[in-house]
Amino acid sequence: MFKRNHLALTAIFLWVLTLVVFGYFVYFGTLTGEVEGGRKVIQVTASELAFIQERMIFSLKQIAQIQAALAVEDLKAIVEPARSLGRGNGVEAPKSLPLKMPFDFRRLIVTNQEIFSGMAEKSAQGAFPSELQEDLTRVLKNCHECHAKFKVVAGE
Repeated sequence: MFKRNHLALTAIFLWVLTLVVFGYFVYFGTLTGEVEGGRKVIQVTASELAFIQERMIFSLKQIAQIQAALAVEDLKAIVEPARSLGRGNGVEAPKSLPLKMPFDFRRLIVTNQEIFSGMAEKSAQGAFPSELQEDLTRVLKNCHECHAKFKVVAGE
């Protein structure tokens, strides 16, 4: 009887320990330390870094298109660039990447995707350009927050 209870308690303990460790990595990611200015370093592989850089460049191009369309109040020209940055845009990150990212990093990405999805919908429905400009300002504030908090580097 004692061996059976002991085995059950050991199994439960290991299960809880696994959940705690997994939860730690889901919430904090695999941070490697701090750099100057208090930014957290996120270490990724070279291919993951290339993916992130390609997405950043693509995002900047799309944001420039949105800004240009807002300048001339061409709401129809906002729909596609905003949709390409929104939720369900068909872009899949490398499978290992999300576990390396801290919760705050992922939260900012998801928030921006939701804002862009909303912008695409609002543009298609003829929203006021000032409302879309406010959304874009929120996105850029999130971008600044992320770049101020984190630095993504390729590991060995």
